Amino acid sequence: KNDADKIKLDPPPKDQSKVHKKELDELKSMQNLLNDDNLKDRITSQDRKLMASFERYFRDNDLKIDSEEIAKINNRPRPHQSTDIEEFENIAGQSPSYPSGHSTNSAVMAEIFSDKFPEHAEDFRQIGREIGLNRVIAGLHHPTDHIAGLELAEQIIPLLIDKKITKSD
Repeated sequence: KNDADKIKLDPPPKDQSKVHKKELDELKSMQNLLNDDNLKDRITSQDRKLMASFERYFRDNDLKIDSEEIAKINNRPRPHQSTDIEEFENIAGQSPSYPSGHSTNSAVMAEIFSDKFPEHAEDFRQIGREIGLNRVIAGLHHPTDHIAGLELAEQIIPLLIDKKITKSD
C-alpha cells in the first residue's frame, strides 16, 4: 500500500438533503459579499493562479522560496506548459465541485510554507483559508466542498511535511 491509500474522504451531501438545502441558503446569503470589488478582484486572481496570494505575501515580506521545489509539490506541469502541445481552452471551476481543489491545495501549500517560515505560519494559514473560502463566496463550491478539501489537506500534509519535501536554504 502507498501513502495515498491512507487518505479517506466521506462523500458529499446528497442533492436536496437537509444539509444540501442549508448550504444553498448559505451560498445565497454570501453572494452579497460579491458587491465588494476588491473581493471580486482577489477571487479572480486566485481563480487564475492559486499561488498568486502566497507569491504576493513572499514579495511583500521579502521571503525567498525554492520555486522549483514548490512546483514539484504543487503542480505537475500540464502538457502545454512543457511541450509544444497546444493548450485546450479551459477555466478553473469546470471540474467537479467535491472536494474543492483550491481549498485542498491552498491549505497544503500554507502548511508547507509555515514549516519553512514558522514565524509567518498564521499569515500563510489565513491566505490558504481565504483562497478556499473565496471559492465558496463566489458560488463555485458548496461549504461542504471546502470542508472536504480542508479534510483532504489534513491527510496530505503529514505525508509531505514528514518526508521533508520542503528544502532548507
